[in-house]
Parts: sequence; C-alpha cells; structure tokens
Amino acid sequence: MVMHRIRSSRGGQAMVEFALLVPVFFMMLIGLLDFGRAGFYYVASTSLARSGPTPRPSGSRSPWVVAPSHRRCR
Repeated sequence: MVMHRIRSSRGGQAMVEFALLVPVFFMMLIGLLDFGRAGFYYVASTSLARSGPTPRPSGSRSPWVVAPSHRRCR
C-alpha cells in the first residue's frame, strides 16, 4: 500500500512540472522564431539597399540609376 501511494504522488508531481515548464518552453520557442524573422528581414533589407543604386552604361547622362528592385520587396 505504501508503495502505491508514493507512485501515485510522483505521477502528480510530473504533471505539475510539465504544466509549469510547457509555457516557458513555448515562450522560448516563439522568441527564437521572432529573432529568426528579424534576421531574415535584416538580410533582405540590406540586400535590397545594396542592389538599388547600380551604375549606368557609359552612354547615359546620369552616372547612377535606381534599379526597379523595389518590386521584389513585398
């Protein structure tokens, strides 16, 4: 009888620990996803900023032109 009580109380302890740790785990997971998304937007915006002004051919009046790369950023 005593062993049966100890076993059932440990099962309740595991459920309480699980209930306390699951929200923390999901908050950490959501935080990691947000950091990944921020990194993606940083790389995309710097790539777009670099590809914007490109040199024109030698026959044009203006030495620089802004490429229509803003259409790719949606």
